[in-house]
Amino acid sequence: MIQAEEEALLLQQYSIQSDGGEVFRERVEPYMRQVLKYEDPLRQEAALKTVPVDELKEKALISLAKEGIFSPSKNEEDHAFLLQLLFWFKQSFRWVNAPACDICDRETSVVGMGNPLPSEIEFGASRVEIYRCNHCSSITRFPRYNDPHKLIQTRKGRCGEWANCFTFYCRVYGYEARLILDFTDHVWTECFSNLYGRWIHLDPCEGVYDNPLLYEKG
Repeated sequence: MIQAEEEALLLQQYSIQSDGGEVFRERVEPYMRQVLKYEDPLRQEAALKTVPVDELKEKALISLAKEGIFSPSKNEEDHAFLLQLLFWFKQSFRWVNAPACDICDRETSVVGMGNPLPSEIEFGASRVEIYRCNHCSSITRFPRYNDPHKLIQTRKGRCGEWANCFTFYCRVYGYEARLILDFTDHVWTECFSNLYGRWIHLDPCEGVYDNPLLYEKG
């Protein structure tokens, strides 16, 4: 209810502008449609197969034991597992400034934007970046996929892909999660911690958690 009230107030704030809030709506609504895909059972089933869950559970228990917690509560276990999920994701996902050449796997330089192919649009890639190899001159496409099902396969991108996919994983494991969109050019994740009784910040790109002032003062 609180979240709904916050969203209503935010929309009301923009609705008094001369454009009637349409610019804001146009920017937000694609993300609203995107996060609904997190709840798809088939996508979630596919995501579960990509995570070494037993290994992460063991690491979570070890981390609790190091803090002197040998008989953790469910809330403590859930919180510890969430952090291990974050650390695993940081190591398993790849950041892409410029993709390696599809032909020779060497460095590329950006050429510009291209038109998405039907196979790319299918997975939400409305934007496609075009790169030319610095060595063999071959062209490499870098579709900016938005479908989390595709991202668990490609496992690469920039902060948009990282936060999108990690928030999806949080939902897969039952955490109350939300994708945070910052119009100053960053996105990250927040999860509600039953252990702390509040939302906590998680940035998969940085592998950090509960540090919400990271961007303002970090």
